[in-house]
Amino acid sequence: MQAIKISKNSILYIILALIILIIYWNLQTYEFLNYDDNDFVIENEYIRDGFSAKSLSYAFTDMNSGIWLPVTWLSHIFDCQLFGLNPMGHHWNNLILHIINSLLVFIILQKMTGAIYRSFFVAVLFAAHPIQIESVAWVSERKNVLSTFFYLITILNYIFYSKSLSTGRYLVVIFFYILGLMSKPMMVTMPFALLLLDYWPLGRITTFKEFNIYSKKGGNRRILLEKVPFLIIAIIFSIISFQAQYIAGAMTDLESIPINARIELSLVSYVKYLFNLVWPVRLAFFYPYSGDISFWEIVGASFMLFLISVYSIRCVMTKSHVLFGWLWFLGTMFPVIGLVHLGDQSMADRYLYIPCIGIFVIIVWEVFRLSKQYVTHKASPVIIFGVATIILVFTSISQMKHWRNNITLYSHAIEVIENNYVAHGNLGAVLLNSGKSDEAIYHLRKALEIKPQSRKSHFDLGTALAAKRMYSEAKKHFNVILKSYPDDTETILMLGRVHFDLEEYKKSIDYFSVILKQNPNHFQALEYLGKNFLRLKKPEMAKKIYFSAIKVRPDSPSILFILGTIFHNEGDLEKAEYYYKMALKYKPDFKEAIINLKNIRMINKSADISPK
Repeated sequence: MQAIKISKNSILYIILALIILIIYWNLQTYEFLNYDDNDFVIENEYIRDGFSAKSLSYAFTDMNSGIWLPVTWLSHIFDCQLFGLNPMGHHWNNLILHIINSLLVFIILQKMTGAIYRSFFVAVLFAAHPIQIESVAWVSERKNVLSTFFYLITILNYIFYSKSLSTGRYLVVIFFYILGLMSKPMMVTMPFALLLLDYWPLGRITTFKEFNIYSKKGGNRRILLEKVPFLIIAIIFSIISFQAQYIAGAMTDLESIPINARIELSLVSYVKYLFNLVWPVRLAFFYPYSGDISFWEIVGASFMLFLISVYSIRCVMTKSHVLFGWLWFLGTMFPVIGLVHLGDQSMADRYLYIPCIGIFVIIVWEVFRLSKQYVTHKASPVIIFGVATIILVFTSISQMKHWRNNITLYSHAIEVIENNYVAHGNLGAVLLNSGKSDEAIYHLRKALEIKPQSRKSHFDLGTALAAKRMYSEAKKHFNVILKSYPDDTETILMLGRVHFDLEEYKKSIDYFSVILKQNPNHFQALEYLGKNFLRLKKPEMAKKIYFSAIKVRPDSPSILFILGTIFHNEGDLEKAEYYYKMALKYKPDFKEAIINLKNIRMINKSADISPK
C-alpha cells in the first residue's frame, strides 16, 4: 500500500491550527457576557430567534448599535438559528474564523514572499498572541474576526489580480472588500494596505522616488488608478459609519475631548499598543480614558514614534519589510487610534487584530536576517520562535481564563487597571442580577466614585438599593439620571415601582402615566398601573388597563391570571374560568391558576348537584 505523502505546508497548517486549539479549547464552556453580548445576541429579539423577514430587515437597516454591519448581523442570526442561545456554538464560530484568519496570514505572506518559515512564524505570532483573545473569546467581537476574514480574502485575491491584471479578478477583490466593510467599517484602510503591498512584498513599486502619476511607463499610474474605486467605496462607508454613530450617540464631541487631547491620546496609545505587543501581561477588556496624560508621556511617545519612523524610512531600499511593517501598523490602526473618539475607552486590545501583523513581520524578518548575519547555526530562528511560541501559548492560556464569565473578566480588569469604573459597574450589575445586593452596591458605589456622571451606574445602584428596600437613597440616584435625561423611560419606570413599594399609589400612577403618554403600549407600565388601581380598590380601572396590556402581549400568563382573579372576585365564574385556562395555556405549571380553576369547578359541581 502506497504511503500517503503530506506536504511541508500541510504539516505547518496542522501545527498552526493545533496551537490555536490548545489555547482556546476551553472556550466551548465559556458564557455570554453582559457587556454587549446582551445587545448583540441575548436580548436582541431580531437576532436571537433566527432567520425571519423581520430579522433580515433588521440586519440591513439597523444603525442604533452605532455601526452598520449587516453581514455580521447575518452571522449572529445564523448562529442563533443553529445553536439558539447556547454560547458554545457562538464561541466555536469565532474560533473557527480565527483559525482560518491565521492560516490566511500564513498563505498570503508565503505567496507574496516565498519565505515559508518566516511566513509561518508571523502566522504563529498572530494566532497565539494574548492580544487576540478579546477578538476571539468575546462573542460580540464576531465583527472583528469576520471582517478580518474578508480583509485577508480581499488581499489574497488582490495577489492573484496583481499577477493577471484580470478585470474579473479585480471585481472579485472589490466584492470581498465590500463584504468586509459590511462586517465592520475598519476595512476602510484597505486602499492604503494594498498600496503598501504593492511596495513590499509584491514589488510593483520599486521605490517611492518612482511613485508618481506622471510615470512614463504608466505602471505607477495604473497602481494609483486601481485604488480609486476602493477609495470611493471607503468614503461612502465612512459616511454611513459616521451617520450610524451619530444616530446611536456613540461619538464623543469635541467639547468633551478637544482635538489637542485626541492627538495626545493617539500618540501615547500607539506606544502603549506596542508595549502590549511586546509585554502582554496586564491586558483588560476595558481601558478607561481619564484625560490625565502627563507632558512627559506625550514627549516620550512622540520622540519614540519619530525615531522608529525615521529608521523605517532609512530602510526603504535595504530592508523594505521594516518600512512596510511600521506603516502597516500605523495606517491600519489609524481609524481607531483616538482621533475619532468613540465611547469611554482610551484603547482596546481588539483594535490590534489586524495592525499587529505589521509588527510581527518586522520581528520575524529581522530575527531571521540577524541570525543569518551573526549566528552560524541555521536552526537558531526556529529555536527562538519555538521558545517564543511556548511562552505565548502559556501566557494566552492564562489570559483566556479571565474570559470564562462576567465575574472573572471584570474582577481581573479591576485588578490590573486602576479606576476601571466600567469593570466595577458591570460587576455590580452581574452581582445584582445574582441576588448579591450588598456586593453589587459596593462595586456600583466604587464606579460612581470614579465617574460620578455615569448614568448606568446610577441606575444599577438605584435598583440595588431598591432591592434592599433603601428607597430614599434609591430615589436620589434615579432623580440624578432624570436631571440629565428627563425622558428616560427605564428610570421613570423604576421610580414608579419604588413609589408602588412605598404604597404611594397616586405618585406611582403619575410616573407610569408619563410613560404611557410617550408609549401607550409599554407593557410594564400597563402592568404596574393595573396593580396600582387594584391596591386603590378600583377593579374596573384595573380591568381596563389589563385589557390594554393583553392587546400588547396576549401570551402573558400573569396578566391573564390577574384578569381571571378580578372576575373570580366579582363572581363572574365563567369569565374567570376562561382567563385561568388562557393563563395555563401559556404556563401549564401555573399553580395558582390550577388551584383557582379547581375551586371554580368544585363550585360549579356543587351547584349542579344541589337540590332544585
